[in-house]
Amino acid sequence: MIILIAVLLILVLLVLGLPVAYAFLLGSVVILVGNGFPLEWISLQPFYAIDSFPLMAIPFFVLAGRLMQDGGISHRIFDFLHFFIGRVRGGLGATAVAACMFFGALTGSSVATVSAIGSLMIPEMMKGGYSKPYATALISASGFLGVLIPPSIPGILYGMMAEISIARVFLTTVGPGLLLGAMYVIVNYVVFGRKQSKLKHRTSVTQFITGFGSSLREGFFALLMPVIILGGIYGGVFTPTEAAAVAVVYGFFVGLFIYRTISFKSLYSIFLTSAISSSVLLIIVALAAGIGGRAFTILQIPTAVSEWFIHLTDNPLIVLFLVNLFLLLLGMFLDCNTIILVFTPVFMELTKKYGIDPYHFGAIMLMNVEIGLITPPAAANLFVGCMVSELTIDQIWKPLVPFLLVCFPVLLVVTLFPEVSLFIPNLIMGR
Repeated sequence: MIILIAVLLILVLLVLGLPVAYAFLLGSVVILVGNGFPLEWISLQPFYAIDSFPLMAIPFFVLAGRLMQDGGISHRIFDFLHFFIGRVRGGLGATAVAACMFFGALTGSSVATVSAIGSLMIPEMMKGGYSKPYATALISASGFLGVLIPPSIPGILYGMMAEISIARVFLTTVGPGLLLGAMYVIVNYVVFGRKQSKLKHRTSVTQFITGFGSSLREGFFALLMPVIILGGIYGGVFTPTEAAAVAVVYGFFVGLFIYRTISFKSLYSIFLTSAISSSVLLIIVALAAGIGGRAFTILQIPTAVSEWFIHLTDNPLIVLFLVNLFLLLLGMFLDCNTIILVFTPVFMELTKKYGIDPYHFGAIMLMNVEIGLITPPAAANLFVGCMVSELTIDQIWKPLVPFLLVCFPVLLVVTLFPEVSLFIPNLIMGR
C-alpha cells in the first residue's frame, strides 16, 4: 500500500510539473518513513551520496567546458576541423558533427555541447546554404556524440553506481560513438550534401600546406587539450577526477594568457554559471541516488526485477532487448542522469545473473539514455537547440527524424556485438 501511494504521488507531482529529482525525493521519503526510518536518518543520505571522490569530476568538467567556450577553444577547434572537411559537399555539416564529438569529449556534457557548438555553427551553416531547422536538428542530434567519446559525466555516474572502473567505462563508448558519428555524416551527405555542387577550384599543395600550418598554429593549444586529458588518464598519470581538474587549469591558462579571450572580470560570470550547472547535477545525484536509491534497496527492487526476468527468460539477448525498450521509453520522460542513478543498481543485478559484461551493458545503457536526449517530450538537447536557434521543436522535428532513426540500427549492432564496445578498452587496458 505504501509503495502504491508513493508511485501515485510521484506521478501526480510529475504531471504537475515538479522537477523529477524532487518528485522522486517526496515519493522515496514516503516509502522510507512508511518503513519506519526516521527523518533524521533520511536527511543524511544525500550527503553520503555526494561524498564521493569521482563525483568531484563533475563540477570540474562543467567549469572546463565553460572556460573552453568563453576562451575561444571551441572556435579554434571548429576552424581546424573545417579546414580538412569543410570544403567537400556536405562538409560544413560533417564539420558540425566532428566539432560536437570533439567539444563534447572535452566537457563531458551533451547539453553544453549543443549550446556551445550551436551558437557557433548554426549561423555558419545558414551562410553555407543549410536551413536553420536542419542545422539545429543536426547539432542537437550530434550533441550527445561527445558524451560517447570520453570523458563524460554520464559515464562517471554509471561507473560510480556500478562500482566499476570509470576510465574503462569511458573507453567502452568510443566505438559506438565513432560508428554513430560516421552514420550521421552519411545521413548529412544523403539529405543535404549530394545536392550541393562540386568544388570548381582545387586547392594546390602550397595552399594546403599554408592553410594547414595556419589552422594548426591557431588551434594548437586547443587541440592539445584532449591529448593532455586522455593521455594523462590512460597513461596512468592521473585519475579521471584529477584529469577534470587539469582541464580547468589548462583551460584557464590558455584562455587567460595565450588566447587572451578571458579576462579576470569575466571569471565571475564563468564561475557563477558553472556553479549553478554543477549544483543542478549534484542535487539530482543527492536526491536520486541518496534517497531514491536507498528506497529501491530497502524495497529489494533490484532483486525482485532480476528474479522476474529469470522467470521470464534465460536468454541474455532477450533481456538486453527488453532493457533497450525500457530505457528508450524511460528516456522520453526522464533526465539521463536520473535514469543512470536510479536504475543502474537494478540492472547490475541482471548483469550478474545473466553473465553480461557490465562494461558492455554500460555502453548499451549510455547509448539509450543519450538517445532520450533527442526523443520528445523530455528531450533536453532539443530544448537547448531550440533555445539557441529561437525555433520550436515542431520546426526541427522533421529534419531530426533521419538522425534519430539511424540511432536504432547502431544501438542494435552495439547490443548484438559486444566487441564493438569492448575492443578498444581491451586493446588499451587489457582484458
